[in-house]
Amino acid sequence: SLVERIKRYECWTEGTTNGVVLDRSEVDWLIEMGYDQLVFSIDGVEPATMQRLRGADIEKIWDILRYIRDRKKQWNSFKPQIVTGFIAQSDNLHELPGLVRKLSDLNISFLAIDTLHYRKYIPGTDDRYAMLYHDFALANLDRRRVEALLEEARLLAEKANIGWGVYIDLDRFYRDADEDAD
Repeated sequence: SLVERIKRYECWTEGTTNGVVLDRSEVDWLIEMGYDQLVFSIDGVEPATMQRLRGADIEKIWDILRYIRDRKKQWNSFKPQIVTGFIAQSDNLHELPGLVRKLSDLNISFLAIDTLHYRKYIPGTDDRYAMLYHDFALANLDRRRVEALLEEARLLAEKANIGWGVYIDLDRFYRDADEDAD
């Protein structure tokens, strides 16, 4: 009812999902309501990666994205716009080009690439996020490899007409990693 009220006032509606709980009837309702934008958090194309990082069944996500694409076409609707968010980590970045390939025929309007936010790891502390960052930060990969994967994915997105944004300051990440190593 909140979305219905907001749409009556012609306000922008947007939400984020991992796609697991979204079903076909909800998609039909979102399209009917003119829901503006739906962001899918997808951090890989491999089933094991998505299960580990998002607790999600990637095949269910592909199915719902195909359903959204097809229903929007049937209803001649451009809403909701579909955006994908990818959190780049040292253990999943290699999947980014494959993700773009998979998204290329799903009518995705934008792909946003971000990464884990920096937190200094201090050995002996029980800061779980700092440990996660320490273990999976992009700076654990060779910078040239990171740049090459980002560029490959960017070119694929451009070819597929998917908007693209990378919100990662590699200079800072590698500088912070060097400082932490000292």
